[in-house]
Amino acid sequence: MSTLAASLLALLPSTVLLVLLALRDPKRLRNLPGNGQTPLTPGQRRALATLLPFPGLALGLFGQWPALLIWLGASCSLGWALTQWLAPGSAAPPDPEFD
Repeated sequence: MSTLAASLLALLPSTVLLVLLALRDPKRLRNLPGNGQTPLTPGQRRALATLLPFPGLALGLFGQWPALLIWLGASCSLGWALTQWLAPGSAAPPDPEFD
């Protein structure tokens, strides 16, 4: 299996888990007014977080070291992108000193 295919195959379940964790985060949902979603319980969050490194461990066990590094970088980048996408807009007024 090619490096790109292996890293994309491992990134698929990681993406699903990260999106589930991000969308049902209790702290984020608490700050959204009128949201009908219920947050994940601590046990559910722990279980999902425990499953997150398994695709990377599988890549390591199969000796796909370049794919492991690609998966690691893509997972981190995806996590930051989700954070930025789901973050509420800043309520602070612009600083006139920098305008």
